[in-house]
Amino acid sequence: MEKERKAREAEEKEKQDRQKKIKDQFQDPNTQWENDKNEIQKAVQDAKTQDDSAQQADAKPVAKPMPKEGAKADEKTKESSGEKKPAAKAQ
Repeated sequence: MEKERKAREAEEKEKQDRQKKIKDQFQDPNTQWENDKNEIQKAVQDAKTQDDSAQQADAKPVAKPMPKEGAKADEKTKESSGEKKPAAKAQ
């Protein structure tokens, strides 16, 4: 019984030593994931700002023609006089 206990303890110690050695050899992957995530987010943000500035530079204000005041007066007189366009006949 004593030998089995000592053998088990030795196994557990070896296992802990291996885990510690592996942990010491390799960096924590979570920190690398965080660094990569931050770099990607920064790149996306930079791309968005460049796209926005490019779109603003390309966008030119388009002047819409103002309707003539006479045209509004003509529409009002047609409505008040009861004139309507004839409906298209269905064939």
